[in-house]
Amino acid sequence: MKNTIIGNSLPNIPWEEKPDKCHDIVWKFSTNPITDRNPIPKAARIFNSAIVPFNEKFAGVFRADLKNGRSTLFLGKSKDGINLEFDADPIQWVDEFD
Repeated sequence: MKNTIIGNSLPNIPWEEKPDKCHDIVWKFSTNPITDRNPIPKAARIFNSAIVPFNEKFAGVFRADLKNGRSTLFLGKSKDGINLEFDADPIQWVDEFD
């Protein structure tokens, strides 16, 4: 079976070949998870998310549990798709109905 990706080339996307015994369409990166559980002071833990190419780098939205137990979202950015830097503050939501 031949796979074809339709779209622009993504030369800087990190890639790891499928493990020999894996028959799945998608497989886990061998050093997953790529983030620590709590890489930012405001979060008690942060969870891996999918990231996408953005302006020749990578970006993603990550769910995090704050130290008060509430969940929120943080923006994460990466130059190489593996080493992530997170904004210090959660994403701020605007209620357009107020």
